[in-house]
Amino acid sequence: MKRRFFALLLIFGLAAGLLSVPAQAALSTEYPEDTPAEISISQEEIEELARRLETVKRDNSGTFEIIDALSGTEEIRSTDYTVSSLNVWNGVAYVSDADAAILDEVLAEAGLADASDAEKLAWATEWIHNNLLYDGYHTGSYVYSCFEEAGGQCNVYNGALCALAAHLGYQVQLVRGYRGSTGSQTAHWWGELVTDGEPLVLETGNTVDGEWYFLASTYEETHSSGRDYIKCNQYAYSGEPFEYLGAAAYPMSPSLTSEGTTLRARVWKGADYTVSQVGLLFGQGEETLTELASEAVGEEYNQANDSRGFSVSYRLEDYGVTPQAGETYWYAFYAVVDGVTCTSETVSLIIPAQEEVPVAAQPQEEQSGILPLLLICAGVVVLLFVIVVLLRISALRKRRRRKARMLAQRRAAAGTSRQKQPIPQTARRSSGSRKKRKFRL
Repeated sequence: MKRRFFALLLIFGLAAGLLSVPAQAALSTEYPEDTPAEISISQEEIEELARRLETVKRDNSGTFEIIDALSGTEEIRSTDYTVSSLNVWNGVAYVSDADAAILDEVLAEAGLADASDAEKLAWATEWIHNNLLYDGYHTGSYVYSCFEEAGGQCNVYNGALCALAAHLGYQVQLVRGYRGSTGSQTAHWWGELVTDGEPLVLETGNTVDGEWYFLASTYEETHSSGRDYIKCNQYAYSGEPFEYLGAAAYPMSPSLTSEGTTLRARVWKGADYTVSQVGLLFGQGEETLTELASEAVGEEYNQANDSRGFSVSYRLEDYGVTPQAGETYWYAFYAVVDGVTCTSETVSLIIPAQEEVPVAAQPQEEQSGILPLLLICAGVVVLLFVIVVLLRISALRKRRRRKARMLAQRRAAAGTSRQKQPIPQTARRSSGSRKKRKFRL
């Protein structure tokens, strides 16, 4: 009976531990409450987009090409490097069934399931621009990284827009090139809608580097933004030669932890160029940046010619700068290439309130799996300890009862033996002689 009790107790403890593990949340497209029910892009712009979409080629294949226009004299379909999408093969990206389901769900939640293609593309451009966090490298598809994780860099957010255009049936391609001007170019990815003539630019932009985006715009129209698209060392808007300086630096999302604020960038270099120095420009005014940090680049990197480039990072506190919460700062990175200084785009930095600063920790996905496992282990250990203690107490009680029974049996046996033992004859005689002597006196 007691064994059954302890077995039931053990089963109950294990069940309680398993129930303490939170269920793995199913992936869903949950978006902020301020997701626009109505598109804030003007109706005139949407109507113009609809008119231009009529000239775009359709193939309904659900695929789009990856075009490498970073260097060279002509556009070459990229097959020699890995891009951040699992749905890419031989330079052609395809919209998988999973991606298509995400896109349909996103549009349905936005109330655009029956909207026009122009309204869908305009809404997606606006949502990505306003909500995507510019950070890190993602290994999922463009669609998944953008709409499920709400994070990624230019290849992710413009790749997701290209995927939507392909899903809607348009012929589209994702271009790898530069954006900027001589001495201040940045490696960049953007989309192109293929037409019978000049391609049209698809660009969501992001809040990191300004309020700009392009909805099926010509390259001539993008020129007014002040930063041009550069393909194969040519300004895309006019085809004029671009003075390629052989390197580009672009900022990554800053790291804000309890240990300080770290600004990071990625630097790329061409094969025939030498980077001698990189550094950080920093200040409280966009036009008044001063050099805060710099470092020399060794010959090992220039000789190795690593096509993936290298990363640089600077912790502001190490250079005597302690950013204050609520203040706006500006920064840019630079690289000295063959004696010419190339500067990245200028990025704003706003430090959130202290309680909002994220503390460096394990990702939530890892915490949610490790913590319940530790709780289960601790619960099992405590349960086993309690069982051992109870078994020990039970064994001690049995031993005491056994000893008590044995002692009682010995006492009972000793009393019986005394009652049956006869009186010796010598004792009887001495007793009678004493009585006789007493009567004689």
